[in-house]
Amino acid sequence: MKLNIKETPRSFKVGMDGSITLHDMGSIDLAPDEQVTFVNENGQEYDVCRKAWGYYATPSINDRLRRFGYKTALVKNAKGQGFIMLVEDGKEELFFEYLKEEDNILVSWLDEEFELGRSEIEVAKGKVCPVCKSSAVEEVAVFDKKPDDENDFAIDPYHRSLKCCQSCGHLFNIHDYDVESFYSGHYAQSVYSDEMQAKFEKIINLPEDKSDNKARVQRVQALLTDSGIQRDNEETKVLDIGSGLCVFLHELSRQTSWQCTALDPDKNQAAHARDVCKVEAVTTDVMEYAPQKRYDFVSLNKVLEHFEYPEKLLEKMRSFLPKDEPGYVYIEVPDGEYAARESYEREEFFIEHFHAFSFKSLFMIMMKSGYEPLQLSRIREPSGKYTLYCFAAAKGL
Repeated sequence: MKLNIKETPRSFKVGMDGSITLHDMGSIDLAPDEQVTFVNENGQEYDVCRKAWGYYATPSINDRLRRFGYKTALVKNAKGQGFIMLVEDGKEELFFEYLKEEDNILVSWLDEEFELGRSEIEVAKGKVCPVCKSSAVEEVAVFDKKPDDENDFAIDPYHRSLKCCQSCGHLFNIHDYDVESFYSGHYAQSVYSDEMQAKFEKIINLPEDKSDNKARVQRVQALLTDSGIQRDNEETKVLDIGSGLCVFLHELSRQTSWQCTALDPDKNQAAHARDVCKVEAVTTDVMEYAPQKRYDFVSLNKVLEHFEYPEKLLEKMRSFLPKDEPGYVYIEVPDGEYAARESYEREEFFIEHFHAFSFKSLFMIMMKSGYEPLQLSRIREPSGKYTLYCFAAAKGL
């Protein structure tokens, strides 16, 4: 090995706006089968090994690097150039902020892709966080019977565990029940019984200060207007995923000229959207939806938490957006971070919710899925629900 230290380091500017200064400190000449180890202030190690045919540029990405506390990211910049970056555990938020500042996109976590099956099994068993994949997970509550206010899905015996990621604050339920069966008609019947129309009328007639929905409609209109989409633009196409009673689109279609489409897997809810709310309706599983048109705006109101692997839904949604210009998404999820301060028996943590998000975990999952959060906020809704919402931009696939 030959070490060449520069007495006067070469300094140069990089970054989108040239605001980052790098200092070239010198070079290391390695012979085949020689290795150097880089060590940070926390003692975490990263090795480079020279071989006759080239280099081992990193230790094993899904073993040794992981044990050293690094995640391996494949990143693409705005010019289409690819990079491999190592991210220290616990510094993911700084990493995503850097990607946003430099207009870079996380293509994938290579350590996860290498062992995708194992990763999903570990998530399903509650061994790692579904969002940041940290193993710093703690059980915070165990339920052997349903909370008093939880919907009765006739589960017997009843058992689930609620876990919390100590790294990003994400909370998630672990159990062995088929949650999809809750939504295929049974969910609508359990929640709304035979009073769908009466429930709909009651909700839409709530005064503004008592209505979660009316506040949501005002919020969405303001966000879209700020992004250049006007209420009288008849070309604007809107898709609401998991529309339920279609209260959101009913109000939105009354106040704008937008082309509204409701998507719900339950045929009764879709028929209600079509016949009562007078909007286009699609009955399908969103993961199987192949629209004939692209939408300018997609909304997910209290839907993402119902998906065991929410990143898959977020990635699927990008194919609904315009190909060559930004499309927008609006997402509401339970705010587990604030709800946990009161009780784990609150509805934010009910069995039909795989997830309750923290501010950090929602930001991270949006960035990982290819979106740029434009606004991320937490609110306490008139109904008392703790909610996080995110308005974000993305280019379609």
